[in-house]
Amino acid sequence: MSKDPFAHALRAEIEAIIARYEALTRAHQETLAAAREHEISKLRNDLASLLADRQRARAQEAEVRAQLRASQERTVQLERSLEDTRKQLDEARRRAEILQAEARAAVDRERDEARKAKADLQALLDEAHRQLDQARAEATRRLAQVEGALREVRQEAESLSEAFASERAFVEACQAIEGTALHEALRQAFGEDFSLQPSTYAALKARRLDAILTHAFKERGRLIIAAPLSPIERAALPRLAGASGCELIEPEQGVRFSSSSMDKAGVQPDPAEEGNVLGCLMPGLRLVGTEGALVFPRVIVASG
Repeated sequence: MSKDPFAHALRAEIEAIIARYEALTRAHQETLAAAREHEISKLRNDLASLLADRQRARAQEAEVRAQLRASQERTVQLERSLEDTRKQLDEARRRAEILQAEARAAVDRERDEARKAKADLQALLDEAHRQLDQARAEATRRLAQVEGALREVRQEAESLSEAFASERAFVEACQAIEGTALHEALRQAFGEDFSLQPSTYAALKARRLDAILTHAFKERGRLIIAAPLSPIERAALPRLAGASGCELIEPEQGVRFSSSSMDKAGVQPDPAEEGNVLGCLMPGLRLVGTEGALVFPRVIVASG
């Protein structure tokens, strides 16, 4: 049987429409299913969130109840502590009243004792003033005695200073030339060291300064060729002579040599000045106001 082309086309068209409808239906069902699944998922999430919120709310409620119970317990403790504090305060007030009464009594006793002590102290003070007046009078008397003794000591010291003025000047001159040959000659002549002590002054006065200086001049003159006078020694000679009551004898250059008043320490060729003094190596010594010499000066004489 031959087929009708129109019917065949119509059937194909109907089948295509049915296929599209079925496809649309499936798509609509899938869309509805996806929307329903999305809605169900959202509801599930909302339900989970609500359950979590309820759980948190229950936890917060439990925490608040615990805090409330703790607050109630703290309130009870504070009330008890307040009651104890009130009792302690009452006890402290009672004790304070007792102590205050005792303090008043103690103050009264102290006041009475202070009055008595003041009276005793006043008596002691009066006695101390009396003794002080006596001590002042005694001190004034002893001060007058000490001042008198001090004046006597000063007068004695001034007398000693005047008596030993030459010896002190002699020692000072000797100390200025320590380490020189002249100092050693003086020390040997004296027999001990030179010190600024009254005992040294007394020993010098007993042995006579002019005698000690004479001996030292002779000893130093004996060494004059080998060890000429140093500037320090030469500068000290006038001081030593003055302190000893002596004066130096120093012939001028060019005067005629005389064996009766000079010692020839050496000669030096000089025909023009033959027999004359060319120089004084060691001055001589004599007592002030006298003509004779204690020690002749040692000189260099010119020879022909």
